[in-house]
Amino acid sequence: MRIQNYYANFIENVLEKDVTFTNRTVLWDYGLLVLYNNPLFGIGYNSASKLSSSMLGVMHMHNLFMNILYMGGFIGFSLFVTITALAVKKLYMYRKSKCGYYLTLVIFVGFFMSLADTFDNAAFWILIMLAYHIDSLVINNKKIIIKWHHNTSPLLRIKQRP
Repeated sequence: MRIQNYYANFIENVLEKDVTFTNRTVLWDYGLLVLYNNPLFGIGYNSASKLSSSMLGVMHMHNLFMNILYMGGFIGFSLFVTITALAVKKLYMYRKSKCGYYLTLVIFVGFFMSLADTFDNAAFWILIMLAYHIDSLVINNKKIIIKWHHNTSPLLRIKQRP
């Protein structure tokens, strides 16, 4: 029994929406079946043609996490979690910078939107890459101190802010 079935009356009569979330639950059931039959590697990346021919003519699972499990199995999902965790760890270190704050916000919104649709295109991976390399992007956490040495040209030293 799905959780939305407990609220079927509210979903269908008040919100006037389909309790299957426009057949997404049918897709997710199919994805779980594929995962059950191919748990380690899934059915492979770019397997949308297999999905399209077998389920409702759609090209993805309409859920980022289910899509990764469907295509990459538990090994692909583990890689996804590892890469994302490393990026989030770096974002956390720069959470007080504007760049870190906005990048975290955009990635969080992307993950939230990915619960009902798939946001795993190139833009998503670019955001994850930017998050992982945020230490190269954030310059505002450093200040430049100019010291003069014996009437010569100034020596620039970069110090971390406390």
